[in-house]
Amino acid sequence: MCRPEGRHLRKMQADHESQAPRSSKPTPRYVFTVKVAKKYTISGRVQGVGYRFFAERVANQLGIHGYVKNLWDDNVEVYAIGDEASLEEFKRHLAEGPRGARVTGVEESDAPVNSRYKRFEIEGWW
Repeated sequence: MCRPEGRHLRKMQADHESQAPRSSKPTPRYVFTVKVAKKYTISGRVQGVGYRFFAERVANQLGIHGYVKNLWDDNVEVYAIGDEASLEEFKRHLAEGPRGARVTGVEESDAPVNSRYKRFEIEGWW
């Protein structure tokens, strides 16, 4: 194996040093995600089939905050806070529902972000 010596070694070292970063401090990288809120009203056979527990589990997997609750008209309401991509995925799961559910509709509307919700919870245990 040949090793460079003398002038060639110094040139290689100079070339390497010119390509190295000038600062030993790492460049900070920040990733900002914009949180938005959506309100969903899910209709169909969605009460008495574990829909709220299903929504809570999926929301926690996706890092979504908010709530799910039964409504008096046999629908389910979901308030969700997260980034756009997570909410899109969440809506797909809501439209599918758990095994015993039969979802016939998912209405979506924009909602203000409420910082009160630090996790996803089931509201209205009736």
